[in-house]
Amino acid sequence: MSKLKKNKYLQEPQAVLDLHGLTLDEADNAVNDFVDEAMRKNYRLVRIITGKGLGSTGGPVLRPWLEDYLVFGGFDWRQAKISEGGEGAFDIKL
Repeated sequence: MSKLKKNKYLQEPQAVLDLHGLTLDEADNAVNDFVDEAMRKNYRLVRIITGKGLGSTGGPVLRPWLEDYLVFGGFDWRQAKISEGGEGAFDIKL
């Protein structure tokens, strides 16, 4: 009988927040509320979608802001896989 190796990381996020179309102030409020709620619910992995910023005048705004938010907040995160949004989506371990 072969033993399957269990992956210690969740593969699918338990909640997803899409920031498309939000201003920076709106995104800031939405992310704070989303993370607080996810932590209250004891979620272990969530995804935040910023998009790549290709439609923004002057280039990406939300993506670099969220990267800074995650770094300074001490979160463990990675960009989502290409099939899950790539550089326009972030998987965050809580």
